Amino acid sequence: MAIGRIVGSWGIRGHVKVVPLTDFPERFLPDRDVYLDGRPTRVMDRKERRAQVILKLLGIDTPEAASRLRGQLLTIPEDQLEPLEEDRFYRFQLMDSRVVDHDGGELGAVADILDTGETQVLVVRGDDRETLIPLVEGFVTSVDVEAKTVQVDSRALAGGNG
Repeated sequence: MAIGRIVGSWGIRGHVKVVPLTDFPERFLPDRDVYLDGRPTRVMDRKERRAQVILKLLGIDTPEAASRLRGQLLTIPEDQLEPLEEDRFYRFQLMDSRVVDHDGGELGAVADILDTGETQVLVVRGDDRETLIPLVEGFVTSVDVEAKTVQVDSRALAGGNG
């Protein structure tokens, strides 16, 4: 599971700038293991900088080495995921889920999830269209992670009252 995206280098000692993709910032604490291109590495140091985290990763010691990592994802194995409260889920668990309306009609599948600040928005791709659905109560009526199904109220999407 991706927990951060490397967006560039920082400084002269091989630090990398990372945009977090996790709600658990403790994943980036020093002495924690993360994976880079499927191989484990260790977080040696961490600094906060606006919406980014500056990390020193074991074995990345020059700005050139850090620059080569731009665009790569920091990941962790799924068995290291933090348990979530009931009715909460990880973004990756929704990807490719079938999206159906309240009558069982198929709208498509979750192709992406956009962060718009306060609300996340499901990007649902069907045969002939793309639909944006706010991931909030009233639009999304249920999520079944095991069955990979998201049910939505198409009446709310249309702006109607029923």
